[in-house]
Amino acid sequence: MSYYLILASSIAGIGGAELYTLRKAQYLAKLGYVPIIFASSTEPLLLEEFESFRKMEFVLLRYPSFLFSDKIVEREISRMILILEKTVANGKISVIESITVSSSTWAELLARKLSVHSLTYDVNGSPIKDGVRASFASSKFSRGELLGCSKYSNQKLFANFPEYYDESKNLYVNVPFDNSEIVDDTNGAVIHKDPNTLRILTV
Repeated sequence: MSYYLILASSIAGIGGAELYTLRKAQYLAKLGYVPIIFASSTEPLLLEEFESFRKMEFVLLRYPSFLFSDKIVEREISRMILILEKTVANGKISVIESITVSSSTWAELLARKLSVHSLTYDVNGSPIKDGVRASFASSKFSRGELLGCSKYSNQKLFANFPEYYDESKNLYVNVPFDNSEIVDDTNGAVIHKDPNTLRILTV
């Protein structure tokens, strides 16, 4: 059995990161993988579909690993490995994917311990502000392990460090929504035109 580990910033609330993580887990399950999710926060779990997946909270995934002492990092990585050993009984982790550069620093350490491939699909879309994180992201970028959401994602990611950006190494995948996510929940409601009523509709 093949397991696919996703390191997410959060699966709590409803936002782009949560929706991407859920969609990716659902897609992987359709392909026959068993998705496992490690996230910095798991509560409140507003997207009920997450209930069908194995998930574990690691608060420190919100921050890059280099902000912590070697002792703390080793403790967290050991904890992750212990949980994976209990979860992945008759199988192996095929890939570790992280959805932010910060969680990717943890994924890289974990991947080395487990001898698996690690990639980053950055859904943050925010420019990197510090040199250490930029240098790390650059190493992932140069190895083809940093994917953007659009043609301009990685360019924006390195906006403050343009020396690290190389258009020839720019990889990106736009993940579309699934038509099955669009549900008609109007219950046959009809909006009547009333000249005395102002209605503001949003999508």
